[in-house]
Amino acid sequence: MGRLALLFFLLLSLSLVTAQVSYSIPEESPKGSLIGNIARDLGLDGKRLLSGNARIFTGDNTDYIDLKRERGVLIVKDKIDRELLCGQTTPCALHFQVILENPMEFYTVAVEIVDINDNAPLFEKSDMTFKIRVPSLSSSVTLALQVSDVNDNAPVFERSSYEAYIVENNTP
Repeated sequence: MGRLALLFFLLLSLSLVTAQVSYSIPEESPKGSLIGNIARDLGLDGKRLLSGNARIFTGDNTDYIDLKRERGVLIVKDKIDRELLCGQTTPCALHFQVILENPMEFYTVAVEIVDINDNAPLFEKSDMTFKIRVPSLSSSVTLALQVSDVNDNAPVFERSSYEAYIVENNTP
């Protein structure tokens, strides 16, 4: 009975606060990149993070994000490769808690890792040929004609270029 009363008293004195904050950052953000101002976004006084010994709890030892208590901000602790972290799963997010003491407070935080185009496209074949049949087809070719003159005079033309159109069913 005494233990039950003690537990009840402890639960009454424990002030439990829960809130949720979400951020998003591009994958491969450099170490030290700002994720967000957690103190401001949770409505906390910056001094509360220090006095409450604020810390991050991930539960699975992922160590990608750091809490700078003196500034009240979350920063990238190590580069995050979205494909390694989540594979093809969308959306990809890190979930963790910010925990404060005296009184005890828990805040849930989600950081979405946004995919950037950092992989070259892959094709099954290096060369592919497509034959397209639109009802009337056309084609063009540039011919360079070299005219040799048998005398000493250079050939003279009326124009610098000529165009001709040939119909498909012409006789040779």
